[in-house]
Amino acid sequence: MSAKIAVTRHELAWAVENAIKFVEKSPTVPEFHNYVIRGDGDELKIIAASRPCYAEFNVPYKGDKVFFGINAALFTQMILKNMDSVFDILVYDDEIVIQKDRKKMKLAITFPTFDMINTQEAELEALHTEHLKKAVDTVKGCVAPKKAVMQEQFRHIYLDNEDGKLVAVATDGFRMAVSYTDIPFNGTFIANTPCLSNAVNILSSIKEASEIGMHGESLQLRHDYCSFIFTPYHGEYANWRGIVKINLDNVAGWIELHTYDFKQCLDRLKILNVAMVNYTPIFTVGASTLFVKIEGDVQYEERMQANITGNVAPFRLDPVLVYDIVNPLTCDTIVLGVPKDGNGAVAIKPVDDEMRIAFCGTSIR
Repeated sequence: MSAKIAVTRHELAWAVENAIKFVEKSPTVPEFHNYVIRGDGDELKIIAASRPCYAEFNVPYKGDKVFFGINAALFTQMILKNMDSVFDILVYDDEIVIQKDRKKMKLAITFPTFDMINTQEAELEALHTEHLKKAVDTVKGCVAPKKAVMQEQFRHIYLDNEDGKLVAVATDGFRMAVSYTDIPFNGTFIANTPCLSNAVNILSSIKEASEIGMHGESLQLRHDYCSFIFTPYHGEYANWRGIVKINLDNVAGWIELHTYDFKQCLDRLKILNVAMVNYTPIFTVGASTLFVKIEGDVQYEERMQANITGNVAPFRLDPVLVYDIVNPLTCDTIVLGVPKDGNGAVAIKPVDDEMRIAFCGTSIR
């Protein structure tokens, strides 16, 4: 006996091309290489899981009730590259058969390899997803690379709360970014960066309100079309409030300049960084001007119009590290808070947005 389901390619393709982003990549956990697919006769759930995240995508369909596991990568490619319009899937005991016109494909199925989670039981708060996306995009450039040799928690995004509102934080030990929001949130959570970023991008693309909150010890983001439950990373995070206070107290002067000009300058300096080793440009100020200079085998100078207040000493910054902070900003102007004697951390924040601030440590040479 077989079960039969009818589904449209457009809706199923949307589900699988997003679900595949949450499939476990590690070969040491083969059960996470599969989707679990469950249908109640009206709604088909495509479920992907990894150690840091459980993702569920809902697709309308017509047909029988089904429940099976299937290789995620193969099923995704089968749907994205071969099917069109509306088609039927026949589910047998050991395989599925997809047939449309002259196309006929078979794929072995397995018993579902991980437990399903009830994504509807938690009481969550309403969320404007674009606000969360802005916060995540602001800070994720300061997350430590996966291959970097440093504390594990620096590879994740920390979600904290300030007066019942969510605050997103990321640091790699050299930089730190903080984004305050108006999103209701009363917990604390260390979230896997790629999973959180993917989930927020998917929800933002739907352009409808979602929900956020805690699901036991886990964080949940939920929409009618999809739901994400994140497994917490258990560990201590940096005292970001103390770091913000110490570095702001150490600011001796401010430089206000056009964001676009600074981005373009950093982009050019990044190119030079590829060609040269062990250099960092030195930044100095004059009358309404920020000067950038490199001395070495390659000579480089640039100047930008700027508004200078306070006492700004010469300082050095790694352009690659700073670019990751500045690039997500869409504001017209930013300010750089320069530490006393040019040593410490430079504060970076939009002029018109007090909800975001970042810091980048100065370089010795």
